[in-house]
Amino acid sequence: MKIDDILKEHNIKYEITKHDRKIIKSDDLEDKNIKKEDVCKTIILKTRKGEYLAVCLKGEDRIDTKKVREIIGKKVDIASHQSVESSTGLKVGEICPLLVDMPILIDKKVFEKDKLHFGSGDLHHDLVMNPKDLEKVIKFKIVDIRKDE
Repeated sequence: MKIDDILKEHNIKYEITKHDRKIIKSDDLEDKNIKKEDVCKTIILKTRKGEYLAVCLKGEDRIDTKKVREIIGKKVDIASHQSVESSTGLKVGEICPLLVDMPILIDKKVFEKDKLHFGSGDLHHDLVMNPKDLEKVIKFKIVDIRKDE
């Protein structure tokens, strides 16, 4: 897996978990005793001008596109499945912030845990790692982008 090479190159401690069926959203992990609060989902957004960005937030949280607009100064929508594939080369559910080449915003709540489940680039596997290790590999901005319930 490509993710293995990236993590080994940066000397990051991680684990890849294999699943017997496709994992597309955080709900799909609940029967494996993995709670939504232990998942970091990566969502691809598209601006009205066709620019893409990735946002990461905890599995139980919902994105507030108004907050994202305030941060980047542009209106955004959640990218269609087709747009996700064309902009990342990955399917919805495979997305990992380490595998995308676009601006990344990560909600500050992601860093409250020492271990989270991320997409791995493969629908039958997930990546478990410390979210603080992301900074060893990628550039991102820590923000507050989740909806206030």
